[in-house]
Amino acid sequence: MQEIQYIGTKDLSPEEQETIQNISEEQWHKIQRIHKSVLGMTVHVKTAEKTGAKKRYDIHLRLSVLGKEHIESCAASDYDLRTALHKSYEDITHQVEHKLRT
Repeated sequence: MQEIQYIGTKDLSPEEQETIQNISEEQWHKIQRIHKSVLGMTVHVKTAEKTGAKKRYDIHLRLSVLGKEHIESCAASDYDLRTALHKSYEDITHQVEHKLRT
């Protein structure tokens, strides 16, 4: 069952939304291969106030796991959306491996 919920993407451009969806779906399949009891994922995107030429992206991930509490990633932030997403997915993968002992 593939369930990815996106929060905070309405303020982003269509290209940024597509980037988030593509990377999230790819990483979602990897997480499900690591452990089968992961039921759903929430991707929360926050953008910091744009004061200069670039805006900063803060990414929070939360996984719903069968029979356990939620697993949350540390907040990953970067000025590049792809880098922030990959940092957050790397952290949540380590969290899944540690908490679910795979």
